[in-house]
Amino acid sequence: TQSRDELLTISGATSSDYFVAVNGDIDPSILMDPGEWIRLRVVWSGWLQQTLDLEIPGCEMELLAKDGIYISDYPRQISTARIVPGGRADIMVRCMQPSTTYSIQSGRNTVIANMKTFDAAAAVSSADFVSWKVNYPLYLTDLVSKQPSSGCSCITRMDNDAINGQKFDDHAVLHSSYLGAVVERSLSVGNHPYHQHVYPFQLVSGFRNNNNDNYDMIGDWHDTIEGRGTIRYQPTVFTGKVMVHCHRLEHEDTGMMAMEQMYPPNTATCTCGADGGLGAAWGSGAVIAVAVTVCMLSGAFIVLCMRRRRRHQQEQGHNS
Repeated sequence: TQSRDELLTISGATSSDYFVAVNGDIDPSILMDPGEWIRLRVVWSGWLQQTLDLEIPGCEMELLAKDGIYISDYPRQISTARIVPGGRADIMVRCMQPSTTYSIQSGRNTVIANMKTFDAAAAVSSADFVSWKVNYPLYLTDLVSKQPSSGCSCITRMDNDAINGQKFDDHAVLHSSYLGAVVERSLSVGNHPYHQHVYPFQLVSGFRNNNNDNYDMIGDWHDTIEGRGTIRYQPTVFTGKVMVHCHRLEHEDTGMMAMEQMYPPNTATCTCGADGGLGAAWGSGAVIAVAVTVCMLSGAFIVLCMRRRRRHQQEQGHNS
């Protein structure tokens, strides 16, 4: 079969060119009434890139949700949304001045889109947001003040195309736990976006060095995070395999992926393997990963997509 990569090439582009496409467009404009609140639903699918430090200078930004889960202290005013590859954010935005163009920036001094307000005749008088109580489901029980279950606190490190020093092996188990346990993981992943399938996790310490804003706060729920800190989650329904991997997919493809195992209640205890989390002898394994990105636009729905002509970008090094 043929990859048909030539369909993604851009005439005249060089290997050093960088751009971000928003819903498939380059530098599009979003029209809005001055003073109205709109909801931006952002997906950062820049799977070869660093974080998307989303900013809209001159407009108010109120964080609503991350990775599809409402924050508990809404409204939370932010100036930068530091979204890791594969991460999502729901942000309420209000721009007050009529007949004004506001730049949506990626944090790299790069304008990726614009928000344009209509003239004064279209101005809207909108109220500030008030807080509300989020009714979370059982699997999102607050765990910040809870202690992990016995044996359920393990270390997970990501570096050198490996997790805890070993590349992916589909017969090996990184850590194991059971339904109902309070599971804790001490993450040391640098700028590798740690992504966990099945169960979201709660930030309980650390990670605040990720930025000088308040985008990441203790108590927030994620399924993707980078940096150093401690997370907890409580599995409630699904047993079986739980995949964890770097969400920079070229790193996942070369071995930075692992498998945890979830058991029924009262049938097992938690285990952490050697070196903080290898439950079996790991060997070199081959892995095939398929990534599909779907970009769409509906009203104020934004999906941020990135394309580059060459596959390997030299930013801070392959495994910085």
